[in-house]
Amino acid sequence: MAELLADSKNVLEATKFLSGAGHASHEPQGLLTGLPSGQKVLSAGAGAVATGDIYALKAAIGFRFLPNATFLASPAFIDRLYRLVPRASTTDPTLVNDDRTQVLGFPLVEYSAMATAITTGSDVCIAGDIAKTLTVVDRMGLSIEIIPHVFGQTRGYPLGARGIYAWWRTSSGVYSSPATAAASVYLETS
Repeated sequence: MAELLADSKNVLEATKFLSGAGHASHEPQGLLTGLPSGQKVLSAGAGAVATGDIYALKAAIGFRFLPNATFLASPAFIDRLYRLVPRASTTDPTLVNDDRTQVLGFPLVEYSAMATAITTGSDVCIAGDIAKTLTVVDRMGLSIEIIPHVFGQTRGYPLGARGIYAWWRTSSGVYSSPATAAASVYLETS
């Protein structure tokens, strides 16, 4: 049961730290929600990603943030990056190394909450110094209480079942910098 609860918590946090609406909605502020549109790189082709888009994403990261830059993408998008052939050439270097842990020499991390389909308007990759962009605060650990008798909603009779109530409190915030010195940027398909 502990593994099931931990997995559910991890999946929910991964989603909210990426696309949470922010504090007014009682959700953490996600990376994609908090980064301003000036830190968005649009792909050159409609509904497609090419090697030049990945180079443009890297170029949009502020120079001082490059030493700690990381690329975040879904496993499906990483597979597509791996298969891209630079400029339709067999002599140009590939974007992604063989074990799929680096892109253009930078760490490449799987983030399962990212978009898997490459369609118009999909945010498919985030790159930059994530530690300088997103701050996560865990205000208290996961707490669990056992509910000895669960009651039905319509009549209020006991159901003959027990329940578990789990809760935690966490939040996040995005600290963006001007587009000329962006700590983190994201790639969106046009």
